[in-house]
Amino acid sequence: MVKLVDVAKACGLSVSQTSRALNGRQDVSEETKRRVSQTAAAMGYVKNLTAQTLSAKKPMQLAVVVTGVSEQTENSSFFFGIMQGVNSFANQNGYETVVYIMENSPECFETYCRQRGAGGMILMNADYDEPAVKKLAEGDFPCVFIDIPYTGERKGCVIVNNAYYSRLAVEHMVKRGRKRIAMITGSGHSIVEKEREEGYRQALCQAGLTVKPEWIVKGDFRYDMAHEQAIRLMEKEPRIDGFFCASDLMALGVINALRGQHIKIPKQISVFGFDGLLSSEYARPKLSTIRQNQKYKGFLAARMLTDILGNETYEPTVIVPCEVCLRESV
Repeated sequence: MVKLVDVAKACGLSVSQTSRALNGRQDVSEETKRRVSQTAAAMGYVKNLTAQTLSAKKPMQLAVVVTGVSEQTENSSFFFGIMQGVNSFANQNGYETVVYIMENSPECFETYCRQRGAGGMILMNADYDEPAVKKLAEGDFPCVFIDIPYTGERKGCVIVNNAYYSRLAVEHMVKRGRKRIAMITGSGHSIVEKEREEGYRQALCQAGLTVKPEWIVKGDFRYDMAHEQAIRLMEKEPRIDGFFCASDLMALGVINALRGQHIKIPKQISVFGFDGLLSSEYARPKLSTIRQNQKYKGFLAARMLTDILGNETYEPTVIVPCEVCLRESV
């Protein structure tokens, strides 16, 4: 592989002079720029973007760190939408998007990123109570959190009002005569599921309905577990006439569990999800859900990170609106 030092030697120039020429610096003559460019092309020299990013005053890369990715959850759907938004901003503003995908969080996010030449990061799909996430939030390493309401020095977050939209979802079920509504929540570790449970509780209380803790069960954001939990609940409490699920994937598991028990949706029971996955439109019956704009969230997160890295003024908390999609399952 041809290196910068090889081009410099062929041109009879120093490495720094050659670098400035290839980068079009004004302190280099046009003749020198032309000669260096032609020599580099003839030798097959290709710029090392990682090295250039490390030495540049302005970062050229937007690093996105994704944790907890597995085939059992709907994280891949979120990931694609978020990355569409990040990449859209990057393309419009001359940045390169770099993605780091891991099953579990590293001991130190800052060390992980600095070792890879990233001066800041967008973090998604991490649990807010993880030690590494808390350590990141308390430090000064530039970071934008997606779906985690942490702010601080050189920090920001892009979130949705989970409690508000969850309350709206359950209210729609109550207005249609549902009075015994259960909830399938996550694993107990994410702030998102806690906020959605809070909205569920608020809606029931405002309607004068009793919140039954035994009707709130964990589905771990998984289709199969939600499927099993729905069957168990209906065996214990056949009077249940509604399910609010903290995610669409779990709601789809509930729908198929109920159909397997020959329970008619929505005649006998209603099901409401959250997220707005494309697959929710193809469910039978079509799933009512709260649709998030993941692409917009990614775009706003990328813009916020560049503002932080550029020492620009920015709003540390951005709340993205959602859409209530009423379909056949309610």
